[in-house]
This record gives sequence, C-alpha cells and structure tokens, in this order.
Amino acid sequence: IISEVLDDVENRSFTPQDPDDANFFATAMQVCCDLKDIKLAYRVNKALEKGDNWKFLDMDRLNVYWSKFFSLLCMMEQIDVVLKWYKEMSPSLFYPNPKNILDLFQALDTANHLEVLPSVW
Repeated sequence: IISEVLDDVENRSFTPQDPDDANFFATAMQVCCDLKDIKLAYRVNKALEKGDNWKFLDMDRLNVYWSKFFSLLCMMEQIDVVLKWYKEMSPSLFYPNPKNILDLFQALDTANHLEVLPSVW
C-alpha cells in the first residue's frame, strides 16, 4: 500500500494539515526497514526532499527517520554507497546512535573493509 501512496505523493510538496501528518515520513521509512526494501526507501527519501516536505519532521522524527534509513542502507547497499551516505548525513543530518554505528561496523566487516574504520570513527 505504501508504494501506491508514494505513486501519488512523491513528486508533490505538502503542507501539514493535521498533527498526525508529521508521522508520515518516519512511519514510511520504518515500513521500508520492516520490508527491507531499499528502493522503496529511496522513493520515500525523494518524497521527503521534494519542496518543503522536510518540514514534516521535527528534530526527533528527523533523527528517527535518518537512523532507520541508514540502518537499511547498511543492510542492503554496497559499502561504497553506505559510506557516501554516511559522509553526507553524519553529523549534519543526524547523529548516529549506537545501533547505527554497529550497523556500519557490520557492513564494513561484511564487505572486508575494516581498514576504513578510522575514517568513520
């Protein structure tokens, strides 16, 4: 169902109409994580970046959103893509929590790139 919703909203900018509207992007990213669907996560992120949609997320929701997105990246993407996003996101968009750091370390270990650890620490 979220894919159908994104078909309708991903190319539009919205203004929050209801207090619950603020939950959309963080909840959508949680669904992407639950489904382990990185393509869907990229679509959610594209929708977030459209116009002023980023204003839906207060600081707490923004950190939850990026934390979920980053965890999914670590699980599903190639390590060079993960590192690119990490360098772009941290610390300007979010502060990685311990789980995000563990996810990154596991991704580096899986990709046999532990030599990169000093540059991300």
